[in-house]
Amino acid sequence: MTAFDELDTKTIDRLKRHAQEAQATPLPFLNYEGSVWRIGGEQVTDSEWVVATDMCAVGWTLFHDNQIAGELYVSALGNEKPPRPKTHTDKSLWKVSAGGWRSDPWSLQYSLPLRNEISGQIVLFKASKSAAKAAVGKLLEDFADKRRRPRVVLTSTTVRRNGRDEIDPVFEIIEVRRRRRALAGCHCRKE
Repeated sequence: MTAFDELDTKTIDRLKRHAQEAQATPLPFLNYEGSVWRIGGEQVTDSEWVVATDMCAVGWTLFHDNQIAGELYVSALGNEKPPRPKTHTDKSLWKVSAGGWRSDPWSLQYSLPLRNEISGQIVLFKASKSAAKAAVGKLLEDFADKRRRPRVVLTSTTVRRNGRDEIDPVFEIIEVRRRRRALAGCHCRKE
């Protein structure tokens, strides 16, 4: 018999309450919609975020009626992209888009956690569009080169594609030395 076998009813009940609370509180999503960063319906104002690039996940999300119906993710650190799941392969059953082509219900995405430097709030950014994936890719390159969790500001940039201007998301990396210079300006007196 182990110490785990001897847990009292009160402790087990407390653990079950913690389990229910943990499962009922998913991370809010950080979204990029039409040149605006949002958490839920609220626009994100200028602030700094720490990106947990070492916790980035890559995988597939299954959508049904614009709702998530399944997910298959692996850590991007040390794993290859998982193969597309072998379900929903009959393309004749795929939903037809407004442009007239059929869209795969499985979407390859990158899932990236970020923490707000001021409030401590943790959010999850899921990149499925090519511009968002490119923004995440630049952060992964930075991590591979510098082995750090970068501080970023959420911005955007205008890109010309097919004769049209499009506004892409950008995670602008703030160099640590800028922060160090500001701290170096602090002349604190010891008494």
